[in-house]
Amino acid sequence: MEHLRPVPAIPKKDPRPKVNKKILILVLLFFIIIFVLLFFHSSLNKISAIEMEGFRFLSEEKLRVQAGIQLDDPFFQTSKGDIIARLTELKEIESVEVTKHFPGRIHIFIHEYPHVAYELNDGQLEAVLANGINVPAPKTIPDQPLLSGWEANEGLKETLTEVLATIPKESLSDVSEIQPAPSNSYEDRIVFYSRSSFEVITTIKKLPDKLSYFDEIVADLQKKGTMTGRIVMLEADNHEPFELENKSSEDSLE
Repeated sequence: MEHLRPVPAIPKKDPRPKVNKKILILVLLFFIIIFVLLFFHSSLNKISAIEMEGFRFLSEEKLRVQAGIQLDDPFFQTSKGDIIARLTELKEIESVEVTKHFPGRIHIFIHEYPHVAYELNDGQLEAVLANGINVPAPKTIPDQPLLSGWEANEGLKETLTEVLATIPKESLSDVSEIQPAPSNSYEDRIVFYSRSSFEVITTIKKLPDKLSYFDEIVADLQKKGTMTGRIVMLEADNHEPFELENKSSEDSLE
């Protein structure tokens, strides 16, 4: 009987020493903290460019100071909400859009209140914005109405400028000057003078609707040979030649 050879025993491998998970986590956190600290102190976390556009009546220097940011400020710690809040404190600004582009670029778009009219102040021509405030007039003067006689009617003036901002520019192209003319019946009554040589009486509230067809009225009068006069546009519309104006016609407007 053949003797069976004993099978050699498989040598046992020494178990690997277990790595302490807590130490591994601490080491990992250490390197993450180091990386974060290095990143926030690197040029990648600095504002490298500030772009501003959309403004007309404000200077870029004033806007940058008001925004409270400058080059090399921390990029990620700079709050868009804070920039918007600071800029909208300026009375000329209606709204602001701020976008941040990594790395380091901040873009700011300024929405100023619309420019709706002009006003003379101590002999200086000023631009009137839609919220009723006056700012230095731009160098180029478009065909926009001149406001006069509103010193004692600031509340009505603000209402007027808000309404003017809603009217298409082409509808205002023939309006050269607007004056307040409040009456017992119409607290917001105004008189405006057209470049086509007509004096027009209406109200601030009715102005958008009346101006929508004012050019048609003027064109119709001119076809009939009437080149000037007073046009009353209140509850009804009518035309009066200047030579027929008298005290009774003034009283009838009350």
